[in-house]
Amino acid sequence: MYSYALYSSLSPGLQVYLEGLTALHSAVAQADGYRAAGLHVRCEPVESVHPVVCVHPVTGWKSVYVNPGITRRILGVPKPESNTILNFFFFFF
Repeated sequence: MYSYALYSSLSPGLQVYLEGLTALHSAVAQADGYRAAGLHVRCEPVESVHPVVCVHPVTGWKSVYVNPGITRRILGVPKPESNTILNFFFFFF
């Protein structure tokens, strides 16, 4: 529910901007950390691309879909811009 409230608190202009963006989600760093610690990695890590804003299929509510543990960067924008946007969102998680 929190990511819905976060999205709703954004300005309309930022909401529109974010709706067109996608982000790379990756479990590679997590798996590498497990391996470095000598722990078992249950399956090979995957990388996938997801929209930054997701829409609930029933309610139509929009939410911010990023996670400090797996979201690596926003695609299609310069890296410094991606870092700034993600750090803004990660502050709330």
